[in-house]
Amino acid sequence: MLRLIAASLSILLIAGCASDNSNSSNVSGAAGPTDTERAAYAASVHFPSEAPMNSEIAAVSRPSENAVKLYNFSTRPLRNVNVWINQAFVMHLSGIPARGSVTLNTANFYNALGSSLTKENQGIRQIVINSDEGVFSVMGPLSE
Repeated sequence: MLRLIAASLSILLIAGCASDNSNSSNVSGAAGPTDTERAAYAASVHFPSEAPMNSEIAAVSRPSENAVKLYNFSTRPLRNVNVWINQAFVMHLSGIPARGSVTLNTANFYNALGSSLTKENQGIRQIVINSDEGVFSVMGPLSE
């Protein structure tokens, strides 16, 4: 009887540990969201339908590094930003600092079908940003 109780307790402890590990893999870590979370986010948002306004934001593409760098030349930061590439691939950012820049890995841009920009092997033709302030067209991208 004691062996049965000990075996049952061991199974419950192992199952508890296994469920804790599976939950932690679904939570964003310090490194940011997982690929699955990025794909789910891309499926939950839609490209903005309103016409983009001119902005003081420029983009430089670095295809050899799978990167795109956004420069915000304005005096105000952009907060709660969705960066759209080719009207289909999206990445969410907390913001782009005023008179600052951010470098983004193109592998982190996903479309609604769960495919990354890097895997689709598409060039960057257009970048649009929508934020709490509105929708903005981005100058460029220029390629390095």
